[in-house]
Amino acid sequence: MASPTSKLAILFADISRSTYLFELYGDVTARQIVAETLTILAEITRKYNGFIIKTIGDEIFCTFVRPDQAFKAACEMNRSLHRGVPGSQVKISIKISLHYGPVLIENNDVYGDAVNLGSRIMEVCKPEQILISTSTLDYLPEPYPSPVRNIGKIQFRGKLESVDISEIIWQEDTSALTKHPTIIKERKKELNILYLELTCRNKKVILTNENQIFHMGRSENNDLIIDKDLVSRRHAYIEYRNGKFTLADRSTNGTYVKYDAGESILVQREEIVLFGDGIIRLGDEKDEKDQIRFSCKI
Repeated sequence: MASPTSKLAILFADISRSTYLFELYGDVTARQIVAETLTILAEITRKYNGFIIKTIGDEIFCTFVRPDQAFKAACEMNRSLHRGVPGSQVKISIKISLHYGPVLIENNDVYGDAVNLGSRIMEVCKPEQILISTSTLDYLPEPYPSPVRNIGKIQFRGKLESVDISEIIWQEDTSALTKHPTIIKERKKELNILYLELTCRNKKVILTNENQIFHMGRSENNDLIIDKDLVSRRHAYIEYRNGKFTLADRSTNGTYVKYDAGESILVQREEIVLFGDGIIRLGDEKDEKDQIRFSCKI
């Protein structure tokens, strides 16, 4: 397969809400649906010269020598199942994680930090979503096979440092791209944001690169206090790092970030880079009274 130590693209694909299939169709039919779905994923893996390491329940674990082939395989997996499983009326959705890095190969199995990170990325994936470590994009030729948007840095359990994550926009209908303001088709120079303007209840706060961490939450020791049931005591904070303002959620109910040109994004126990203009809502997506208006100034 490869040398004992090698760099490989790690791909995890998981059938979303498979437990619901068993509840709805029963064990026999659900097992058949899962098996047929995994067969489709395996065929696509082989089509792009991938190697199937193992299937675990409703999940398939694959490797690819070339990260661009893993990228294309991930997109085709989602597109194929989006059209439906042949011979079945059941709508199946999957979530996929991708990461490229050094691994240890032993007895037809793969180990190492790259595998662990791929698994961690899968934990934050949503149905019909493909998440990829942004570092993996450095190994892909431009233009990318499909558009990509940066999500920001996420702190994964077991990792000392946060990891920059991007999302692959695999949908064939390009009209959907207007919903994703952060789409990039090629790498671009990073723009340093000079300051961030926050407005809440007609009060304005200016954050600069000299500010310390700006805390938001229900307790009195926050910089911005929002005393509501769905808001945690230490709900979230904004920090200036590497020329960007990053929002980190540490709450139970999550933080909703809506860019002016896009959809509302739930940030829960993770981080997101703020850019442009938009709205932050703590714990409640529909809370307009205590919403926080933000504007990044370059």
